[in-house]
Amino acid sequence: MWFDQTGLPWVNPSPNIRSPLEALLYSGVGLPNDQSSVGRGTDTPFEVVGAPWNQHPAGLADALNALGLAGVLFQPVNFQPRPVSMRSDGGGVRLVVTDREAIRPVSVGLALGRLLLDRYPAQFRPAAIRTFS
Repeated sequence: MWFDQTGLPWVNPSPNIRSPLEALLYSGVGLPNDQSSVGRGTDTPFEVVGAPWNQHPAGLADALNALGLAGVLFQPVNFQPRPVSMRSDGGGVRLVVTDREAIRPVSVGLALGRLLLDRYPAQFRPAAIRTFS
């Protein structure tokens, strides 16, 4: 059962997770992205991913759509990335969930990270994944 099917009122678990859709996308989109903006500080956190160094958002959207990931489409978008340290407008993609039963957010996040690394190896460095013993 999805949260919006419970009849309970939504309470934001974070200032940047303001809807069940954003909660769904957060689990994957936030995973590999510490060198790009995931829309924090915008009206659509975790629904957009971009960076000032991505000047070809249509190419990124096309490459992601070509992967045929279930339950999601990617649209090119330009926006003012956050954090404020990313001072110039950049390009990215808007994630449009077409089937929330089919989407696998972690697979989407890993695919996005892989394409950003392939396309922008000097600018994009995925977040370190730490193991604890």
